[in-house]
Amino acid sequence: MFHQESRWIIESLVPLTQTIRTAIDVGAGNDRYANRPQNQAVYRFLAQHSIAISTLDNDPTSTCNYHHNIAAVADFSLLMPTFDLVLCTSVLEHVSDIQRAKRNLLSLVEPGGYLLVTVPNRYPPHRSPIDNGYRPTSSELESLFQELSVVRSETIEPKRDKWFHWFIFPPGISTPRVSCALFKRPD
Repeated sequence: MFHQESRWIIESLVPLTQTIRTAIDVGAGNDRYANRPQNQAVYRFLAQHSIAISTLDNDPTSTCNYHHNIAAVADFSLLMPTFDLVLCTSVLEHVSDIQRAKRNLLSLVEPGGYLLVTVPNRYPPHRSPIDNGYRPTSSELESLFQELSVVRSETIEPKRDKWFHWFIFPPGISTPRVSCALFKRPD
């Protein structure tokens, strides 16, 4: 996650803090992920607003609260509770079945709740975990989650905030892009 991406997430959630009590971070991974400053900023924001955060990852060795693969389980509704907010940041480019992952994400969202999704739009393939090549625009994310209403959606161009970004996105030649969307599930 880019720093600007975490700021987009926080800005999007500010008006909703009175209606959100529970949240889950899907694809929360290991402690290395959770301890990144940009991820900590989102977690701190949620904690400051008394929003209980749970975590989910497919790695059984992670310290997450739940261990399931969102693209492999047929029906999450039998395994998981629902949440007022489901965060899915930089995950959909790593799943083997986007449609199944979508159905499972939707099943995690409480009626009247929110789904926040970010996916790289312009970013080179990553080796680990798998990279399925999914690089949607914000409009394509809106189409994927057409059952939900769009609260906010855009493709951002975050600043290069890691040393290796200067090599994979040379100035004047290429910039990273991230598609971000916040959706609301009907009541």
